[in-house]
Amino acid sequence: ERDEDWGAFQRVVRGEASEYHLEKRYVRKDGAIAWVSVNMTVIRDAAGEPVRTMATIEDISERRRLEEEREITVQLLGLLNAPCALRELIQAVTLFLRERFGCEAVGIRLREGDDFPYFETRGFPARFVELENQLCARDANGQPVRDREGNPVLECMCGNVICGRFNPAQSFFTARGSFWANDTTRLLATTTSADRQANTRNRCNASGYESVALVALRTGSTTYGLVQLNDTRKHRFTPERIALLERLSDSLAIGIAHGQDQ
Repeated sequence: ERDEDWGAFQRVVRGEASEYHLEKRYVRKDGAIAWVSVNMTVIRDAAGEPVRTMATIEDISERRRLEEEREITVQLLGLLNAPCALRELIQAVTLFLRERFGCEAVGIRLREGDDFPYFETRGFPARFVELENQLCARDANGQPVRDREGNPVLECMCGNVICGRFNPAQSFFTARGSFWANDTTRLLATTTSADRQANTRNRCNASGYESVALVALRTGSTTYGLVQLNDTRKHRFTPERIALLERLSDSLAIGIAHGQDQ
């Protein structure tokens, strides 16, 4: 907000305004963004000339975060309540998530038989989608591989999230089994397959994606699919953003269930 900030400051100094108030962003030393509320007045001498300024600066990051989360939630509920077919709904939601979370690529997987292929993607290269479309392991005859209980074996981290294979003691899993990472290169270098609960394909990292978030679309015991957010930039997620994505995914899962019933 530099231009807006400087313009408001100059108007106060010139006497065109009695005070200055602006909500703006600061960059912290660690690179994080902080929202602040700035109030400034000018102290003048007897001739009315400005001699110094006095300002109070309040960190309002938490308030802004909560306001944004409420706005995002209301917008998503508006999409879910709009009369449209399931395909139109998922297309609108992927675009919405990409814009509101500021990620380069978004994908939504939905169950199809034994597998969970991509139902809709935005931003992923076509080759990536082609290679990652299927999660179900296949035998030499192309048939799904099944575990002892007869369930299809779903591979990679997406399979972990969908099947509920996770260790909450690992920092990259949430308490409900979502996965997120802000530096997949470091994650792969410092963890084992056992830590990650599966032999991961590592195609996200090989494709340059450093920030990855995977959240199941689930209501009760029924899993409908998965939401995936990817970005080549590091540190795109925070615990608060992942918690928001989980809440949004819960609402989306209900919307998908309703759409499939229709």
